[in-house]
Amino acid sequence: DCTLLTMNRASEKYMNKSRHNVIGKKLQEIYPEASGTKGESDLIRALRGEFVQNEPYRSALTGRFIQNYLTPLFDQDGKIYAALAIAHDVTEIKIAEEAIRSANKQLEEKNAELAQSNTELASFSYIASHDLQEPLRKIRTFSNRIMEKGKKELSELSLDYFQRIISASDRMQNLITALLNYSRMNTLEIEFSKVDLNNALIEVKTNLSELIDETKAKIISDPLPTLEVIPLQFNQLLTNILTNAIKYRKEGVKPVITIKSEKIIDPKVLPFPMAAPGYYKISFHDNGIGFDSLYAEKIFELFQRLHGKQEYEGTGIGLAICKKIIQNHKGFINAEGFP
Repeated sequence: DCTLLTMNRASEKYMNKSRHNVIGKKLQEIYPEASGTKGESDLIRALRGEFVQNEPYRSALTGRFIQNYLTPLFDQDGKIYAALAIAHDVTEIKIAEEAIRSANKQLEEKNAELAQSNTELASFSYIASHDLQEPLRKIRTFSNRIMEKGKKELSELSLDYFQRIISASDRMQNLITALLNYSRMNTLEIEFSKVDLNNALIEVKTNLSELIDETKAKIISDPLPTLEVIPLQFNQLLTNILTNAIKYRKEGVKPVITIKSEKIIDPKVLPFPMAAPGYYKISFHDNGIGFDSLYAEKIFELFQRLHGKQEYEGTGIGLAICKKIIQNHKGFINAEGFP
C-alpha cells in the first residue's frame, strides 16, 4: 500500500482533488481506478529504488496523455522512505504529433500521386514524341509525293487540298513539339548554376540571327546581372520573349526591343506582394502592335492567342512556357500593353 504524503496545487487542479481531503490516505483508496495501471506500476518501481521516466501514455484517471518522472527518496541511512512523482501533461504535444503524422501521411499520398502523374507525363511525352508524330510524317510524306508526281494529272483544286493537308500537318507537328517543350519544363535541366545573363543574351541573339537580320530588328540591353538560374530554361525564356516581340511587330516598322535590369531594394516599390527586397527585375519593351490590357493574364495561358493563325503563326504555348520557367525560378512574370 502507498500513502500520499503531499501534493502541490497543480496536482490538486489536475486530479480534481483537495489536498486536505487526501493527504495521509492510501492511494488505492483515493484512486481505486488506478489499481493495476501503468501509473501504479511506475510508482512501485520508484519505491523499489528505480529512477523512472516513461513514454507518454493515456492516463486511466483523466483520459489525457501524461509522461511520468519518478525519483526514489532516501533517508540518512540510505533507505527509501518515499518517491517523488512528477506527471507532465503532454496531451497538446501528442495532438500536435498526431496532426504532423496525419499531414506527413497526406504528403506521402500526394507525393505518390505526383510520382504517378510524372509517370503518366513521361508516357505522354513518349507517345507525343513517337506514336503521334509518326502518322503525321506519313501524311506529309505521301501528300508531298502525290503533289510531286501528280502535278500534271491533278487539278488545281486537288493540289490546293493537298497543300492544305501539308500545312495542317506542319501546324500539328509544331503544336506537338510545343507541348513537349511545355511538359519538359518541370523535369528538364532542373539544376541551378551561376549564369552571366549578358552571355546568355548573346547566345540567344546568335541563335535568332536570321530572324533578326530578316526583320532588321534592333535589341538594346542594359548590363544584365549574373544569377543562379537553370541555364537551358532561361535561354528558352529569353528566346520566347524576343521571338514574340519580333513576331508581333508593326507592318513597315523595324522592331526595337529594349531590355532593362534593376535590383529592387526598397520594399515600398515591390510590384508583387510575394517578392522580397533584393530580387532583380528584368523588363522587355518593344514597339510592336501591342495588346489590350484586358488580356494581360490570358496571354500566359496555354493555347491562348489574341490573333488568328492566318495573321500570325504560332501555337499559343510560347508565353505559357515563359510563365512555367519563371515559376521554376520562384519568380514572377506579367505583361503591360495597349493596342
